[in-house]
Amino acid sequence: MGENKKVARRGGKVAGNARKNTEKELGRSITSKENYLSGDGRKSLPNEE
Repeated sequence: MGENKKVARRGGKVAGNARKNTEKELGRSITSKENYLSGDGRKSLPNEE
């Protein structure tokens, strides 16, 4: 499970960087109230301790 969590976090970081670079290139935000997923649509990883 730990390996999957690492891979998922890495993928999220790649996606986040892609979004930030795209926003920088466009000069505007690409997220909006219309396309933002509220708490029901979002997924999160369980905390491992």
